[in-house]
Amino acid sequence: DELTPAEQDVLSTTKQLAHLRTGSMPLVYGDYKLLKADRDVLAYSRSYMGETVVTVLNKGAETARVMLDLPCGLTCGGRNEITVEVAPKSFEIIK
Repeated sequence: DELTPAEQDVLSTTKQLAHLRTGSMPLVYGDYKLLKADRDVLAYSRSYMGETVVTVLNKGAETARVMLDLPCGLTCGGRNEITVEVAPKSFEIIK
């Protein structure tokens, strides 16, 4: 009950992520494929029953522009790669 505004923000984001995960079969049961890992960025996909979710996390202090090769057979706009911009200390989840 006595959370700081920053702690309240983290709690709210965590609740939203938990809700998203329970409603997404790939995030619960999907096969994991690492797409990128470096000092500040982690990107991976989870696929299940023909549905894929790509998650990109940026722990860095600056916006990350990340180009990812999509897993075999997956395309976006006819291309097998995507570019994602992720704000500092943030994440993007792409369905």
